[in-house]
Amino acid sequence: MAFGDKSRKWIHGCLSSANASVLVNGNPTTEFPVTRGVRQGDPLSPFLFIIAMEGLHVAAQSAIDRHFIQGVKLPHAGPTISHLFYEDDAIFTGNWDKGSIKNLSRILKCFEMTSGLKVNFHKSRLFGIHTSESELQDMEQVLGCFNVGDLLSSILFKCNGITLLTKGMPVGANMLLKNNWKPIVGKFQEKLSNWKAKTLLFGGRLTLIKSVLGSLSTYYLSLFKAPQGVMDLLERLRRRFLWGGTNEKRKMHWVDWSKVVAEKKNGGLGIGTLKAQN
Repeated sequence: MAFGDKSRKWIHGCLSSANASVLVNGNPTTEFPVTRGVRQGDPLSPFLFIIAMEGLHVAAQSAIDRHFIQGVKLPHAGPTISHLFYEDDAIFTGNWDKGSIKNLSRILKCFEMTSGLKVNFHKSRLFGIHTSESELQDMEQVLGCFNVGDLLSSILFKCNGITLLTKGMPVGANMLLKNNWKPIVGKFQEKLSNWKAKTLLFGGRLTLIKSVLGSLSTYYLSLFKAPQGVMDLLERLRRRFLWGGTNEKRKMHWVDWSKVVAEKKNGGLGIGTLKAQN
């Protein structure tokens, strides 16, 4: 990608010069060098991932230019869409034939070898429009994908005959209605399942609320303004989970929630409110 020597040395320095230590009962251990890449949440991670995905984009575009795979031509003199990237997700579209599927499989395998990133086919899905179940299974074996998706259950809306898919967000719906927030509420309930509330200690529940739910709310609440009823429901789910409660059994809340979500310097746990994130 024509990065200069200085740029490559900077990136290598960021990856090879860091030291870390582990807190054991509040006391840090001896520092040790980090030799397995960046940690989760490292600010450098998104940039490195963008560089790696750019390589996949170049490989896919090269295959299209050589007619190894074909995208979908949009109507009204629109562009041809062959692949879309969003965060760590990728969508490939094209003609339904074994040749295209085999070439796509080859591209992904080459991407794995050159980037060191492994495509998780257990989480990948293969969709076929106007295809039979047997055709889907045949293509599934060619690609090595272990999931045949149901496109109808994933369709959110259609515009000019083009079906658009997103990560569970009802794009185009009136998000001022509580009913359209059910998928998001379901995701929160899934992450805060009853067995987790029963088995995790208080510190584990607190960590889960901060890390997992923090990312969920950041993604959804940065797109739409949530109704107050939805905000109250999500806060109630977080509050109940933190104190170990379940759908069947309620636990005592020993500290007022406004104090729990306050910053640590103000005596809280630094969780923050969903309203502030929204």
